[in-house]
Amino acid sequence: MKQPMSCTGRFVRPFLVVLAQYPGLEAEVEKAKSRPIEPRIDVESVQGLVVQWVGATHDADLGLRAGQVTCLGTGGALDYALRTAQTLRESILLAQRYAKLYSDALQIDVVGDHERVSIQISSQVPAPRALTDFMLSTWYRNHLQPHLGSGAGLECCFSYPEPTSLDVHKCVFGSAKLRFGASFDGFSFDDRVLDRVLASADPSLHDVHCKQLELIDWPATYEQLPLAVRVRRLLAADLRQGRPSSTSIACRLQMSRRTLVRQLATEGTSFKSLLDDLRHQLALHLVIRRGLSLPEVSNALGFVHVQAFHRCFKRWTGSTPGRYRSAALRGPAAA
Repeated sequence: MKQPMSCTGRFVRPFLVVLAQYPGLEAEVEKAKSRPIEPRIDVESVQGLVVQWVGATHDADLGLRAGQVTCLGTGGALDYALRTAQTLRESILLAQRYAKLYSDALQIDVVGDHERVSIQISSQVPAPRALTDFMLSTWYRNHLQPHLGSGAGLECCFSYPEPTSLDVHKCVFGSAKLRFGASFDGFSFDDRVLDRVLASADPSLHDVHCKQLELIDWPATYEQLPLAVRVRRLLAADLRQGRPSSTSIACRLQMSRRTLVRQLATEGTSFKSLLDDLRHQLALHLVIRRGLSLPEVSNALGFVHVQAFHRCFKRWTGSTPGRYRSAALRGPAAA
């Protein structure tokens, strides 16, 4: 029997903080507090609670208000890993990789056209507006607003129609442009800011938090995750020890190499493609890190010889690692 999708219980508390501000709901808050807030809660149960709370408060902006009282750290180690990343691109890719720590149903897609980039947030289980608002306001306040200046052309996109009153939206999202009736929920901004070094970047702390994320147990629905996602996670953890092999990964997944190859093919990918894509993405971030020599980057990506790393990097980017690093240090436009 397939297990229900679950999400972290961390995000129930901000809603309770807001509910406590409404007269006459003290009993509702105490009732909710008396329930055990487990590390993981059934997604549909949480959605039912939020719909119930919106009905009790008659406040369509409840999710935005809950986002306002959510501070950095509410999301655990992932929050700090996102904040200390070297660039916004690295932060977004990390959020994609570990989205399931927030919710099994959460899907984060990044779409770009060389001028604008969009972070598109969706749920495999249709979410009520309050949860969408909560998700967007939390990400904006903790992971976009601190990094994007007025020149980034930030737009906050909502798939629902424009509400009668925008007072709370404007309070939460400040000077960002609000776009309603959009084709997705999320954000859109100038892609030139993606590779700008973040003011909060801290390589040492970032590595500590990333290692902590690797030690976190995945939810009970881990076995229901696509095989490609599980393989990618194992590859990321094994790169430090050298180039992972399909045989070793298959063994850790308790299947034969032939089964691994066959099942990945049904998902439209392959072990080689997953490894190459992961190395490509990591290489773009590691090459521009100050203090890391190119041989160290090559080793971190599991290459036996630096020459092999140089050949792959040129295939990925059309440039050598050294030239790419020099261009990145001159600024995003040069890179």
